[in-house]
Amino acid sequence: MRLAVLVLAGVTVAIAGVVVGCSQKRPESVRRLSDPVAPTVTRTSPTSALWEMAPPDATLGLVIGDGVPQRLFTVLQGVARVVAARPPGTRLLGELRGITPDGRDPLDEAAWKDMGLDLSYGMAIFGDLAEDRPTLVVLPVGDRVAFRKAFNATVDKEQGREVDVLGSFRCKAVARRYACAATLADLDAAAAPHESPAATTIKSTPPEKRGDMELYFDLESEQETANALRALEPVGRLKSLVASVTLQRDGVTGRAWAKGEMNGPLAPKFTSKPPTSLFKGYTGGATGILRLQLPWELLLAQLPPIPAAGNLDLRAELLEQLTGDIELVTAGKGEIGLAVLLGVKDGEKVKGSVAKLCALAELAMGETPGLRDVKSSGDRCTMKLSLPTDEVPFSLGLPDVTARIEARGQVLALSMGEATLDTLKGEAADDAWSVEAKDVLTVAHTVASWGRDLDAQFRWVKSVIPGESLGADGEHVLGTIEVVAWALAHVYEAAFGVSVRPDGIHALLRLSTFGAEPAEALQIYEAALAKRYEGDEASFQAAMAEIARKFPRSMLARQAQLTSTGGPLLGGATGIMAAIAIPSFLKYLYRSKSTEARVQVETLFELARAYYEKNKKLPATTKLTPEAGACCKTEDRKCHPGPDTWSHPTWKTLGFAPADPHYYSFQFIRGGDGPGGRFIVRAVGDLDCDGIFSTFQKEGRIGDNRMVFVYRDWVDAMQELE
Repeated sequence: MRLAVLVLAGVTVAIAGVVVGCSQKRPESVRRLSDPVAPTVTRTSPTSALWEMAPPDATLGLVIGDGVPQRLFTVLQGVARVVAARPPGTRLLGELRGITPDGRDPLDEAAWKDMGLDLSYGMAIFGDLAEDRPTLVVLPVGDRVAFRKAFNATVDKEQGREVDVLGSFRCKAVARRYACAATLADLDAAAAPHESPAATTIKSTPPEKRGDMELYFDLESEQETANALRALEPVGRLKSLVASVTLQRDGVTGRAWAKGEMNGPLAPKFTSKPPTSLFKGYTGGATGILRLQLPWELLLAQLPPIPAAGNLDLRAELLEQLTGDIELVTAGKGEIGLAVLLGVKDGEKVKGSVAKLCALAELAMGETPGLRDVKSSGDRCTMKLSLPTDEVPFSLGLPDVTARIEARGQVLALSMGEATLDTLKGEAADDAWSVEAKDVLTVAHTVASWGRDLDAQFRWVKSVIPGESLGADGEHVLGTIEVVAWALAHVYEAAFGVSVRPDGIHALLRLSTFGAEPAEALQIYEAALAKRYEGDEASFQAAMAEIARKFPRSMLARQAQLTSTGGPLLGGATGIMAAIAIPSFLKYLYRSKSTEARVQVETLFELARAYYEKNKKLPATTKLTPEAGACCKTEDRKCHPGPDTWSHPTWKTLGFAPADPHYYSFQFIRGGDGPGGRFIVRAVGDLDCDGIFSTFQKEGRIGDNRMVFVYRDWVDAMQELE
């Protein structure tokens, strides 16, 4: 499979390249905003000749077209330039270098030539998932002698012909290309004219779905995949998958088509429909949109009986009124600006439900932490929310937010922050740059997602998480987050859509980058970004205003407009996901700290048990060591043990003396030596240094046979023994 790695590495580089585009040439002239933008169509696909070599029994094929490896290398160099602009990026590039044979630098074009590779050629891999190796591999080899040396290939003769032996593969020139297969017969078959399902399927794919890199997969050939797809039979049958990636100067476009016949009995309920008109005019100024079309009647039928909430029949008065059209929108300048729009059948009936929900919220104020100021006003209910932080030991900097439940026409809106039905006037499609992004927002899709300002949430995460809270890897993690944010700051928009049609399931992915922007504009922008990352927001805004004046019709001018009006920290399509993922991540960080307490308490318990069972007595009670709250008095909120920290005779007797910095104070409490005696080991800490302590402790009891057993495992309350 070593040969396959060469091919797959090309795909990896292509994915990385979405942050910079695929050309280092940036024209000074750009299109006017009013000009129509035609989607890039591959008229003569650079992959066609390689597909002709696909074996007849190949159920899987991946092809990178002629000339594309060279463009991918240019992309890789562009990625390196972007990443190197931030200090942590230098470290990441250092880790990248040396992955090629003999430690060659993959960013050095000469290194590829030294290995005998000619990046002007295409490459391909064909095979079957059921097999442990490819059937045929085509590599961009230009110098066979150098290739043999770099990959330790030997030269042999079979049937009077010279072949290169590379592991279990036989390699030679085939149809003016360099190909490898298990046998010489397989190589001869690849060179002879022949038909294959892979080539036939790709050739029948419409030109607009072809690309620079293409994938074919026979979905029915692999048993596990075929079994999984049987669940779709009530909707239809999928037979094959065709996917492509097209590199463009201003981004990358990916398409996939799971071909089949969606004619099952449930197909009408799942077939994608144009976006509902109910939400028209409610996405203006959005930084992120996630739109769903759900088969609501089918889902509702699966729900168990739902008890009434007070005088509100949730099922009849609310759930049965929903149409299945859902739209999540992020917008506004605050830390959180999110609206969830739900389509409803009977708007007047839902208005009554909103009033009942508001009455229930008023009753719940005294019992629900963080909920206050609930007010009802006709068809709207407003309230204040204090967002929970799951006991995260550092400040998130999130203020209280205003939340609303509002019924307007046939729309039920749940909103937070500045994203309201009144502030969302307009259409996000007007802010989309590419034809593909506009397609996602305006054409029939079951799932549609569009976002911009993609780096905002990563910058926010980095700003609120202290590096020490991540332990020894804190600097590395935060550095990686910074590089990801910096890379995403070079992407104007990301769009993704999935649609169900009679001929199968279609997917579209588009990322529009600043790779084709005028060189001067990009230079100003990157200098401005550096100022922003240094905390100088005023200089960043001034530079963006300069870009808008000098290059008013550029993509960066649109970015300048967005940054001047502002967006929520949890913005972009990924911000919607981050709103769900970030709290879980922060909770994980907190739990990772508490792991220290559990590990040390368990260690101390076992030391005490072993000591008693050997000596039939327990050591003396200690005070909390260090004293409670001592860790909060240091700059990094950790206790740093000194030579006298563990000087108490009990710590010496038990051999308990943590040497590394820690968050908790520890205590041993003795409660008698004979049968019925007990002891407690305890860890007490104030992770967020707010004066409220968390406790982890474990209690042991001495049995009649004078053996220690666990009496209480992880008691979580402060208690003293007499």
